[in-house]
Amino acid sequence: MRFLIFAIFSFNYGNIYSQWYLLNEVEHVGCLNDIDFTNSNNGYLVADNLIGITNNAGLDWVLDTSILGNFRVVDFINLDTGMVCCDPASGADVLITFDGGNIWTFPLNDKEVNIADIEFTKKGDVVIIESIDGLFSISHLVKNYYTENTDFYILSSGQPPADVTFPSADTGYICGELYDAAYYSSVFKTVDGGQNWYTTENMYGPIFCINFPSSQVGYGVGWEHRIWKTVDYGESWDMMPFNFGFDVFELGFSLGKVYFFNVTVGFLETGVYNFDNEICEI
Repeated sequence: MRFLIFAIFSFNYGNIYSQWYLLNEVEHVGCLNDIDFTNSNNGYLVADNLIGITNNAGLDWVLDTSILGNFRVVDFINLDTGMVCCDPASGADVLITFDGGNIWTFPLNDKEVNIADIEFTKKGDVVIIESIDGLFSISHLVKNYYTENTDFYILSSGQPPADVTFPSADTGYICGELYDAAYYSSVFKTVDGGQNWYTTENMYGPIFCINFPSSQVGYGVGWEHRIWKTVDYGESWDMMPFNFGFDVFELGFSLGKVYFFNVTVGFLETGVYNFDNEICEI
């Protein structure tokens, strides 16, 4: 049986030249899929058939393997209330907690969809982006802590959506290959909590992920190893210049997720692949 090691690292912000160091490692079958902290001490991680909780900034983890599920996303809106999700093929394995992860329950509204991502908004609503039979990209709003279904909103036809984020309770963004019939765009925006979405011809940029460190400024990863940035609340996007010191196209360079701690400090997941598609360097 093959085991993967969960390596939890910490970074000292007090010194700009500080290094990452190993805090904890745990043997477990499967992959570490997502991690979320509600404050500097309390955090959660999910993996296949595992939910982990720490209350001391990751020094120690309590790992619950009693609940089986292909958990890919964990999202908390406060210290007590959070969700984990889900098997991408069926949309099953959605769990919710109201006591900081001590008890997890399957909501009555669990359903079968091809979920790409979820966002738990500050109002207790859940915005799900998904595809239907590979034909339509849709947003699905479930209100009142995943108990009250609302209608689907069709974003576009064709490729599935990739990422959803809500900088505030009412304002959110979805990115993907969402080429609308009227516009060649990749970003949709909502200002009413996910009930309605819109796009314009200026909202092309992020395809694979999107992140907003503030309500006005956002970043995303698009095609051709490019980072995109908005400074006008997602209404238009500009491609950012970069210089990694080598020809990214010849080396099989790949960009993953982008995450900004604030409007000036950000992190970018990158990789270089050899001709066998094996990661050579991160």
